[in-house]
Amino acid sequence: MKRIFLFFLMLSVLFVAGNAMAVEWVAADQKTIGWDPVSTLATGETIPAGDAIVYRVYIKRDGQAEGTMIANSVTATQYTLTLDQEGRFFVGIQSVRVYTVDGQDLMSESEIAWSDIPANCNGNDFGIVYLIPPADVGGIGAN
Repeated sequence: MKRIFLFFLMLSVLFVAGNAMAVEWVAADQKTIGWDPVSTLATGETIPAGDAIVYRVYIKRDGQAEGTMIANSVTATQYTLTLDQEGRFFVGIQSVRVYTVDGQDLMSESEIAWSDIPANCNGNDFGIVYLIPPADVGGIGAN
């Protein structure tokens, strides 16, 4: 009896852990992605006056380690992503601090925050699935 109880206990732990790590997939060919504005440095200090924060938007296929930058200097805290290739994708956002000295822009960048990491998404990690639609129906007639 004790073994049966332990078996079901272990099974339920695995089931709960598996569901806790499940990515929510959203089917879309276009999706607006939003994020919180960055207002501090990695040390927690406020960003100095005169410095600018811009964002880079990345996309990567499910299973790939590296992403591709699709937008370089986004100033808003949202971006509308349009997919044209079928597949499952994750979105990444990187903040970039721009400091201008003597007319030259110097930059410092954060790590890329990916949408498949729950800590980056308030626990609601997600991915986007794009499926090419089927052909239109033809040959319609009354029977």
